[in-house]
Amino acid sequence: HPDNLPRLLQRTQLAAATLNAGGLVVLRAHSRKALQKALGQLRRVAYHCQWGCSLSKVAALLADRPAKPSQTMVIRLAAASSRLQSYEMRLTNRTNKLRIGTQAGVCQVVVEGIPGLSRRHCTITFEPDKGACYVQDLSTNGTYLNGKRLPRPPYKNPQDARVRIFHGDELFFKLRSDDAEELGYVINLLDLN
Repeated sequence: HPDNLPRLLQRTQLAAATLNAGGLVVLRAHSRKALQKALGQLRRVAYHCQWGCSLSKVAALLADRPAKPSQTMVIRLAAASSRLQSYEMRLTNRTNKLRIGTQAGVCQVVVEGIPGLSRRHCTITFEPDKGACYVQDLSTNGTYLNGKRLPRPPYKNPQDARVRIFHGDELFFKLRSDDAEELGYVINLLDLN
């Protein structure tokens, strides 16, 4: 989107990014090294946009790290089903993980009586240095973000295990039963900085 072009050029240090007559993106860089860096950044944006893409999401992915780390991120999981409870937690540098699963004592969000949910189904991790939260699927039956399945274990590359989440994303679980009801949450994020 044209609104993100200045951010793209600044972040990647490209000389220009345009569309040619055939609709293909043409990137111009000052050096081969600069082009490789820009392509790496664009691959990262494309990776995270597999699970939903918007103008604000691309802008956030192209943004520089915050000047100072975020101290607290409030995450609210708004239940999208009557069979689940909504949940809210403050994630900080000390308490940076929110686990969802059936195992009490390990998971902050304990979901009982739902076939197909794993003991440790998924984890949401807050990274203060980036001012961002990421979700990782740990289950056998799957976790879905905005309708698309998250990468599942085992992971070829540890970086491929986590996907950045944004305010308004939908996190759903695949059930083993014939139940047509989708179980999951709408994610609300609020950076308190």
